[in-house]
Amino acid sequence: MVPSLIISIGGITSAFLFAGLNNLGVAFALFLVLAISMGLFSIWVGMSFIKVIVMRYVGTEAQSIQSNLGSTVRLILPSLWVSILTGLAVMGGMILLIIPGIIFAVWFGFGMYALVLENKRGTDALKYSKSLVSGRWFGVFWRLVAPVLVFIIIVGIAQWIVGIPFGSSLQSETATAGTFVYIILSSILSLLITPLTTIAPTILYQELKKTPLAPQAPESSEVPTA
Repeated sequence: MVPSLIISIGGITSAFLFAGLNNLGVAFALFLVLAISMGLFSIWVGMSFIKVIVMRYVGTEAQSIQSNLGSTVRLILPSLWVSILTGLAVMGGMILLIIPGIIFAVWFGFGMYALVLENKRGTDALKYSKSLVSGRWFGVFWRLVAPVLVFIIIVGIAQWIVGIPFGSSLQSETATAGTFVYIILSSILSLLITPLTTIAPTILYQELKKTPLAPQAPESSEVPTA
């Protein structure tokens, strides 16, 4: 939650900062640098979070925050390469038809987990992900989608309850203090649910490894570099 708050605060602060700049080129350049930095930071923390979830799930003691972040910083560039490969595969499927794109998204959806937890790089990570999903695609798809739907419903109900006292403020055409308070509270509720959206697929990945149905892709003698 703390990294998410940092990213949110950074985004809001930068928006006010850029609004005060008269030079559009400078504002765009600063926005680009900030967006890339925040994106890399989010990926870095996300990978560290995956490692902590697995350690706690299997009953081992998690590393300290410093050690955990230190062990995943080297995976930032490889994670970008895995993300690009996954994105290209899904986009290729979407260009053909919507359904192939969804199939590819589930097949290769565990590529990042294969990188973080198995140290598989590039196409090896995607092949390993596909080997875990093959033979039980619908079961994996349902287990990926169902928790997200539940979390969205929970957040929606919670935000509706929180918004009841601010009804008049939210219906106003101009922003009021009540509107800002509601936005802050609503954002906090969303952030509280955010970890669950990572926990669910990470546990699913661990369980899929216990019962592989397809032969795992052989280790490549050459590790693609990112």
